[in-house]
Amino acid sequence: MNETICSFGNNDDLVGVITRPHEASHWAPSDLSESIATQDGFESETILGTKSLGQQTRRRPDNPSRPPMALILNAGVVHRSGPFRLHVDLARALATAGYECMRIDLSGLGDSAVRLDSKPGENRALLDAKDAMTRMADVSGCDRFVVIGLCSGAYNGHKVASQEDRVVGAVFLDGLAFPTRKHLRRRRWQKALRFRFWRNAIKRRLIPHAMQRVSADVPGAEEFFEASESAAVVSQQIQQMLDRHASLLYIYTEGYGELSDVDQFDEMFGLVPDQRSLQVEYYRNFEHTYRLWNHREIVVDRIVRWYADRFPIARR
Repeated sequence: MNETICSFGNNDDLVGVITRPHEASHWAPSDLSESIATQDGFESETILGTKSLGQQTRRRPDNPSRPPMALILNAGVVHRSGPFRLHVDLARALATAGYECMRIDLSGLGDSAVRLDSKPGENRALLDAKDAMTRMADVSGCDRFVVIGLCSGAYNGHKVASQEDRVVGAVFLDGLAFPTRKHLRRRRWQKALRFRFWRNAIKRRLIPHAMQRVSADVPGAEEFFEASESAAVVSQQIQQMLDRHASLLYIYTEGYGELSDVDQFDEMFGLVPDQRSLQVEYYRNFEHTYRLWNHREIVVDRIVRWYADRFPIARR
């Protein structure tokens, strides 16, 4: 497999990394690429920016059976490598399975510059994702995508997937969630049965000022994004994605705290998950950022298996 640094956007100010298997290398035109290094089985190359395309004709999708490219968005303010390099592991695992993947830095994050051409009220993440998809259509003819995001990346991914017809699938890790009465009851019981809950309660009693300082330093999900839509609106948007035959995988972790059971998805949105287009899973004892390597392996393997099931590769 090889990895390619790519710039895109109106002024080539946005940066991404494309990971793809060797058998898919013919999808990227060789006259636009320049090999610069090979290390640990990954051939690295730099690909010319959008401006360098000049007046060249856009490439048309040349393989109708070609699987969609995965587009991974930033998690919070973390660089495109993802928390604990989760996005790197995922991109390389997908490439090993035969799929192309693009990890991008949204404007103002990582190596991407702040976007200056957006208008008030416009969602910059949506504009960035559209630019990335257009860039890949120009370079390799790719016209179908699967959006993948964690936390704020899942929130932004929802925006992209619900408004962009080129998105045929999405994986949302600890994405949009709304409290329900059953959720609040479950959380109270779960906390009451945990040693950690009582230990922290005692600490707050003994050293309240210290605990307040620690709590103030720990960012919550609301610091990365705030859902402006209601659960009813989100439910409608999910249904619209399903109506256009998009495949959706929702994975929530116990460490996220906003969802306490897989049944909460139906409680929130009135949509019953199935084993085909709408799959929902809940990982107990998993941290929100997948800090443990074995947890990262589990979620990466799950996503790759879902990808292969929903978008099988036509073998020659």
